[in-house]
Amino acid sequence: MISIFARRLLPRLIAKASIAPSVAADVPLAAGIAVSSAPGEPDETILVGGSEGAGGVTPLLSASRAIQPLTPERMVRIATDMSCDVPLAPGLCGEASAEFVWLRSLFDRSFRAARIGVWECSLPDETLRWTDMVYELFDLPPQASISREGTVTLYTEESRRRLNALRDEAIRTGGGFTLDAEIITAKGNARWMRITATVEMADGAPVRIFGMKQDITAEKAMVDRIRHLADFDSLTGLASRARFETEFDVLCSSNAGERAALLLVDLDGFKQVNDRLGHPAGDACLKVAAERLVAALPEALLVARIGGDEFAVLHPCSTQEELAGLARRLVTELGWVVDDAGTAIAIGASVGAALTRAAAVGGMAAEPKDVFSAADRVLYEAKAAGKNGFRLAPIMDSAAQAA
Repeated sequence: MISIFARRLLPRLIAKASIAPSVAADVPLAAGIAVSSAPGEPDETILVGGSEGAGGVTPLLSASRAIQPLTPERMVRIATDMSCDVPLAPGLCGEASAEFVWLRSLFDRSFRAARIGVWECSLPDETLRWTDMVYELFDLPPQASISREGTVTLYTEESRRRLNALRDEAIRTGGGFTLDAEIITAKGNARWMRITATVEMADGAPVRIFGMKQDITAEKAMVDRIRHLADFDSLTGLASRARFETEFDVLCSSNAGERAALLLVDLDGFKQVNDRLGHPAGDACLKVAAERLVAALPEALLVARIGGDEFAVLHPCSTQEELAGLARRLVTELGWVVDDAGTAIAIGASVGAALTRAAAVGGMAAEPKDVFSAADRVLYEAKAAGKNGFRLAPIMDSAAQAA
């Protein structure tokens, strides 16, 4: 948003901003805008606003060929100044006065379209100034009486804590910060804002903190939705394969992995449901399987759907005896009959299970791929043995593993 604004809305005012131009003559264009050019200089310097004294017009904003980096902090400063009442240079009037007003109007309308408001808080008295959009973000009437003490109460507890910590640090160091914060507006609406702030110093002391607030509620909802789709299976509501792989990697690399197990589950009879009763019946079957999995092992660390009719469970477990009990419960719970208009199909489950330390070598943490391979291998042994049963991956001793 900021870069587009810089390129399209104020290219002559800020794209080449400098503090003081070197000029030979000033040619007035309008109240608040003048063009200065030096002999033989093909470019121009633009002055915006200012006051007139013995030394001539002192600009508030200027632009020249002397380029300065257009950092986010400078953009915030320019935006704040442009949103305030900039005094116009006396004696400059006519077409350029209208041009400056037009630029200000375009600036305001563009920020409103992007739902960005500009705010300022003087220090140390903490007097607030907002543009109308900030009032709108908080669901407050424009120009209503505001105080920092009152507005911070509209932030959720976590956002208020983070805001205060970042703000205090910025004021202490003369720096800035960016924060995505959640508020509950004066009308009770939940809203997310992206706050950009920078601190202005004078003689080594902070004199104001200012910046922008942008409504990112829709963006936040979209990001959360994308994250949910990535983390959860849309049909069953279980964890997705991607999330399973992430959690499994973390588990195997942590101390908790020494006391955990992986159970792989493959539904028996599911293909018949799909072929004979159709895909809607197959989807319903998968949903029932997911519910039964969760009910069978309520203390599971994670239950995920990792394929068409394949599931994975991460569960606390220390011994082969415990693991056998977990696998047996799954086989029992996942045995039921799908009955549709007189067509009955028996559903069962084959389970392959492995302790995460079953694939560990020489006391080292087990590799996730090795644990998965061990569980997958015994899963197919269970299916080959007649299905509707389970097999456990053996724990080899250190000497056997090293060999």
